Amino acid sequence: MCCETFGQTIQLTMEYNERDVSDDEQIVEEDEHDESEDEDDESEDKDDGEPEDEEDGKPEEEEDEEPEEEEDEQKNPWVGIREDVEERHKKKLEALITEFQKSGDSEEVAAVKAYNSLLPLYREDLKDVLLEELKWIHALKKDPIYREVVATRDELMAEKGYDWLESTQLAIHERRFLLNRLFKKQRVPGE
Repeated sequence: MCCETFGQTIQLTMEYNERDVSDDEQIVEEDEHDESEDEDDESEDKDDGEPEDEEDGKPEEEEDEEPEEEEDEQKNPWVGIREDVEERHKKKLEALITEFQKSGDSEEVAAVKAYNSLLPLYREDLKDVLLEELKWIHALKKDPIYREVVATRDELMAEKGYDWLESTQLAIHERRFLLNRLFKKQRVPGE
């Protein structure tokens, strides 16, 4: 297999794309750079007040700050939708990576080229997946079980002063018997 996991391929591609800047952004950055070049020369001698690590000259705070994936997923609501879109085209991506590697590209370059060639497909499917999610949310808001959980959450927030997360967790726990109705025990055939 060209990559150990699909996740590694996507991670490599996402890292590469984060570094990739469009032509318009490059032009803007170049203009800003030209204007601030003189200011940078003057301010290089000034101390910015951040403690620097003696070994590599970077501020100490930056080295310790590596967000965990769980925190990113909570902050970025698009992670799940993007993963759904990418999962739909996993086989196509792997086939393209293999094809690019056969033409002489390294694994990293092949992964990026394959990802970029699927961008129009990803972007089109993103709209479809988003619509599906929005339909689901719309239907969920009309569901009586969901409404009971939300009403309980709102009561806890108003009466007890709990924050959103705490009140939601407690509401789900308090309404667990209502939620249990969603999974009913099935009868075994022949008994």
